[in-house]
Amino acid sequence: MKGNGSALLNASQPSPGGGEGARPQPSWRGPTLACSLIFTMVVDIVGNLLVILSVYGNKKLRNAGNMFVVSLAVADLVVAVYPYPLVLTSIFNNGWNLGYLHCQISAFLMGLSVISSVFNITGIAINRYCYICHSLKYDKLYSDKNSLCYVFLIWILTLVAIMPNL
Repeated sequence: MKGNGSALLNASQPSPGGGEGARPQPSWRGPTLACSLIFTMVVDIVGNLLVILSVYGNKKLRNAGNMFVVSLAVADLVVAVYPYPLVLTSIFNNGWNLGYLHCQISAFLMGLSVISSVFNITGIAINRYCYICHSLKYDKLYSDKNSLCYVFLIWILTLVAIMPNL
């Protein structure tokens, strides 16, 4: 069987001949993926902005535990604002044609978001555990200053965790 070698190309490089020889895709695939991604982007942006605005707009919600929730919302917004629109463009163009740099930035931001989401959810779980099981020490452990430091640490650890992928 004769191969054209296009399987060896980087995904960010256009295939020779403008994608000739690629397997034909079902006609419903592009519109279905695009609609799903548009819906995801809208819900992601609106929902996370509502979370952030709710916490900052309501003094009762400004507490240590919600600092982690806001950080998680920011991590989710990072993906909805840059990589998702680029993926959507690729769906409409039937392949990635935005170049190597955008591919790398998009991959970095997706990785950053996933890792920081995991770390933020872990931070939320630890915060809730301390609130329930160590309620007498909670106010000292999770003062506003300490909680801000924990969120900052989460983002530093996220950057450290993603560095090997650069």
